[in-house]
Amino acid sequence: MGECIYFTRFKHDPWGDGGQRWAHQVANVFADYEPRIVSLAWETPISWWPDEFFERVLGDWNAHTWGLLRQQYHTGGDLLKWAPIRRRFVWLLSCAARHQAEQVRPPAEGHGLALIEDPIFFPSLVRALKKSGWQVVAVCHNLESLSSWQVTEKGQPILFRKELERISLCDLAITISKEERALLTQFGVPAVHHGYYPTPEVKERLLEIRRARRPSDSPSVLVLGSTGNHATLDGIKSVIQMWCENDELTQTAGQLRVAGFGTESLKDVYSIPDEKIVFLGSLSRERLDKEMTTAHACICHQNEGSGALTRIMDSVIAGLPVMANEHAARSYHNVPGVWSYTSLKSLLGAFAEIRKHVPAEDIPDAPDISEIHSLLEAGEDDRSARSDVSRVEGND
Repeated sequence: MGECIYFTRFKHDPWGDGGQRWAHQVANVFADYEPRIVSLAWETPISWWPDEFFERVLGDWNAHTWGLLRQQYHTGGDLLKWAPIRRRFVWLLSCAARHQAEQVRPPAEGHGLALIEDPIFFPSLVRALKKSGWQVVAVCHNLESLSSWQVTEKGQPILFRKELERISLCDLAITISKEERALLTQFGVPAVHHGYYPTPEVKERLLEIRRARRPSDSPSVLVLGSTGNHATLDGIKSVIQMWCENDELTQTAGQLRVAGFGTESLKDVYSIPDEKIVFLGSLSRERLDKEMTTAHACICHQNEGSGALTRIMDSVIAGLPVMANEHAARSYHNVPGVWSYTSLKSLLGAFAEIRKHVPAEDIPDAPDISEIHSLLEAGEDDRSARSDVSRVEGND
């Protein structure tokens, strides 16, 4: 089957955040290839030794000066198009990519498969792998250039073009959302949609929640998300604002319970009585299970980003009805247990439908992985055919 390497910028954790869960899922898709996981998320020596040298040898002032000069150099060109909050992160990933690119060798058995998450971060590595004869797969968590908070307004269309160019260098792109696949194929990029689905150990836990579900006597709605994700935080704030401004929501949908990393800090921002909104903050797995067992529904609200929210699928499998605005529900419109809304009025209507709906919805099936493998095999057969023709022509 040949050598397989997975270059990842996420920790592969079935219990982690959305990016970590999907990375773990994709790794499982290629389990038969026995991929070697190479983490690009941590600072490599190439990224930290200049700081260490200047700080220890030349002192803090010179270290600071070096930092400014280095930032000016490394945020030129493409990286200048990224919002300032992202520049150091992008630079560190670029350093890691260059470090790995220097070590690339042709695959040992003549055939090698390399998976790379979001090639916009790793152009030098993609080029090095292609030049050395590897079959390269882009694992797209989301198209980075479509997240407006990460890119300056002037640079967004330029970065979008760069991102398409870098993904098109790959033999195949795997996307988490249907819309990204449709967009890439319109630009001639071979792409396949592989939506998020929990791995077996996580699914079993979610099914236990489904079996144990006993919604509380008083209506309540759960909103989940990490404040570390800008789009998620904006969505949570939008939901809180709706609850603050509309008593009808409290009367119909009940108490809003806000959970997730950093959400406890929002309590200081919104002066609201606990009977209306409760800020739970980060929860243990056991406490989260209990919240998902007793809530009448959960709400997912997001207005930007091109990926797909993993917590929607997790909630559906757990038997927890999901209310999602149209943007958040883009890849889940046909999934039983997901109600989409466009306005406050339709949100109230969705909750009224959920309250009537007693039986649990059907459990969605896991995505089919056969298309991914067939496309890779077809691509490898094509590469082999081209290689045979080249050898024949060379002999002539």
